[in-house]
Amino acid sequence: MTPCAVALAGVERLAVDTAPVIYLVEQHATYAPIVREVFRRIDGGQILGFTSAVTLTELLVLPLQKGDVALAQTYATFSSRARSFPCGMSILLSPRRLPDCAASIG
Repeated sequence: MTPCAVALAGVERLAVDTAPVIYLVEQHATYAPIVREVFRRIDGGQILGFTSAVTLTELLVLPLQKGDVALAQTYATFSSRARSFPCGMSILLSPRRLPDCAASIG
């Protein structure tokens, strides 16, 4: 079992901050393989991933400041996969899990 798999054993819900998303999208040499496994599990439904509206907004700041429209669009596409709730939290998931998740929250 990989160290990532050991660390994620038994994890059902996980809060995701800005850095892991940046590592994944920008393919960081050291951290992308690790966070790729985390997001694979979120996409596959093994983990319910949470993030905040602040995180989703932070992703756009630097690309927009630098005028990197393509990177900003990539982050916007990533952010569009999140389902937002009034409490300011978002759930990162694949579209096929959205109805089940929404129903479980109320």
